[in-house]
Amino acid sequence: MALIVLTMFLGLAGRAHAQGSCPTAANMDGGLYAAPTHCYYIDFANGSDSNSGTTESSPWKHAPGMQGCAGTCAGVTAAAGDGFIFKGGDTWDYTIWPWAVNGSGSASGADSYGGCTGSGCIYFGVDKSWYSGSQWARPVFSGGDWSNPGTNTTCFYQATPGDNTFVVLDHDRNIIVDDFEFTGMCSQDGNPNGSKAAYIECGNGSGGGNFTIENSYFHRAAWPLSAAPTYGDYWTAGWFANCSAHWTYNVVDGSDAGPTATYTTGHYPTDPVWTGEGIYSGIIYLDHSVFYHLSDATDIVPSTVADNYFFQSANKSAESNSGATNVHEHIQNDGVCPAGSTLYHYNNVVDTIAWGMGYGPQATGSTNPCTYYVFNNVYTNPYSDGNTGLRVFNFPLVSTFYVFNNTMECGEDGSQPGYSGPPDYLCDPWGGGGTYFLYNSHFITAASPVQCGTAGNCAAFTTTAGASSNVSFSTIPGNPTDIITQSQSVANTQGYSYQQTYQFSPVSTCTSTTCATVSSGANEMLLCNQMLDMNAQAACKQGTTYGVFYDQVNHTAVPSGIAVNNRPLTGAWDVGAYQFASGSVSAQPAAPTGLIAVVQ
Repeated sequence: MALIVLTMFLGLAGRAHAQGSCPTAANMDGGLYAAPTHCYYIDFANGSDSNSGTTESSPWKHAPGMQGCAGTCAGVTAAAGDGFIFKGGDTWDYTIWPWAVNGSGSASGADSYGGCTGSGCIYFGVDKSWYSGSQWARPVFSGGDWSNPGTNTTCFYQATPGDNTFVVLDHDRNIIVDDFEFTGMCSQDGNPNGSKAAYIECGNGSGGGNFTIENSYFHRAAWPLSAAPTYGDYWTAGWFANCSAHWTYNVVDGSDAGPTATYTTGHYPTDPVWTGEGIYSGIIYLDHSVFYHLSDATDIVPSTVADNYFFQSANKSAESNSGATNVHEHIQNDGVCPAGSTLYHYNNVVDTIAWGMGYGPQATGSTNPCTYYVFNNVYTNPYSDGNTGLRVFNFPLVSTFYVFNNTMECGEDGSQPGYSGPPDYLCDPWGGGGTYFLYNSHFITAASPVQCGTAGNCAAFTTTAGASSNVSFSTIPGNPTDIITQSQSVANTQGYSYQQTYQFSPVSTCTSTTCATVSSGANEMLLCNQMLDMNAQAACKQGTTYGVFYDQVNHTAVPSGIAVNNRPLTGAWDVGAYQFASGSVSAQPAAPTGLIAVVQ
């Protein structure tokens, strides 16, 4: 008995003080991922660090690791099972930054997404029944923006010129960050050297990782009129270096970036606003998130990119038509894959590309052999040079790409201001040396949709019409029947259009004789079955889920509401991202309901 009592005493002594109970799972947005067993409560407006911190009626002002944390707060180091609950509607201002979290959960929390799940994690999040004001709102982490937004004379928080970081996760592991609003980043010098300011950061070589970042809203980076940034991606929501993270149901919106919240003039006379980057670096499992009005959505080492909505408005995102240098304007411009890995890119909607590539896997000079599965994606409404779809750099000499059941509109079209012609570009050159398999693709363009071998011959290129080795071409060899290329006018006549809720999808009147994509594709069930990722394999056997929509009022990523159909086990598939024909054609699905604002 004495041994048991001593053990219990030592267990209590290892922690600063007793912990409180946690909110119910229904009141935390963590859902599947969060399950803290003991919690502390933080209220910046009315809390005190001398309180116990164990109840919502006795909260701290700060969380451990924040600048200003003192008293009882300073005696706690975050550990596995801890939950830190922040009062909704409160704003934590620039005086708490940088926040060095300094805690790691248990290795048992590490999950297959590269994030953290369950009671082995440390949870930083919310109780949606605890908030100030008349209704729930996210807790706000603010850099303070400017002391006088009209003149922008003082930046409240800038750690060093051109490099400021809010939440520092260096050396930390197995942490969940859930349901916050990050805003008010500012720079006095415009980051002339391109060093990135980040809302969440895990430093290179720190050994940190397994972070789940979810349900959060990142926006508003500011600079003075006298020092506009010379790099389009000068700020980022997340900078993970060589750390791993699961990024899910987040929104990164650059609409209000600039010297004022309504800034619409870019650094160069012909360039719109420079809006920053979504995620930079790191090994990222990315799903169900929104990237909106950004010059560069991701520059990461992906494992899976699925069910996301990317929107790069032509009149808000940076372009390089002026010949500007140091511009980084892409949807995805990803890094070198880990040699021998398999990567998945599916169910994404890429809507409007001002300039640059829609999806550019692998970095310059990469010779790592990897396998890519790219399917069920919708790429539409390109603005400038036609890089709307899969753009493979000219350097992946040894990788294999399976590209199938995608819908791609190539090049400028009549929906863009100042342009009245049809889509007239490639869905872009594919690099020399790689091995490519192309099936069931719907291209909307007046030109040949795919070019291969622009920097040397492709190692191999295979369609349902056969295989070609050591090949360079500008027109797809063999003219396979499951690669459907239509002009915009022909597609519109058959019912496929950009204006649809689900862009370029079949309509209820489609049949195999009236709509070219219906029942015209090859059955790729065997290809699905060879995927080792079970989520990807299941998605492969269905039409696209169409990612998520953006609720601009609540700044959340919400399910698209599309009726998803199974592709047939045997017999013809539909061509493109959608599957509406399985014996009969399904009706065009209705738009999602219950949203205050939906951006298409």
